[in-house]
Amino acid sequence: MIKEKSYKIWNILKNFGYHFGDIVGERKQVDNTIYSLDIETSSYLILNGKVLPAIKYLDLTEEEQKDAEFRSCMYIWRFWMTSCRSK
Repeated sequence: MIKEKSYKIWNILKNFGYHFGDIVGERKQVDNTIYSLDIETSSYLILNGKVLPAIKYLDLTEEEQKDAEFRSCMYIWRFWMTSCRSK
């Protein structure tokens, strides 16, 4: 059922000119496409309910440094696909 749905989705995408996975194999199918994610991380502080850039940590008093909570957020800022097969 899932396999059938994924084939239908790929066939729809092919018709719209999007990338089609480099699927090879008869019995056991494998996708030879390279999928790459570029991940970034942003760090920040929370102090008394306010969000501060992490670089401001050294400007805080000793008491504020103890009270500050360190946080970070990872996000994908670029995604791309590359086919391995030489055409």
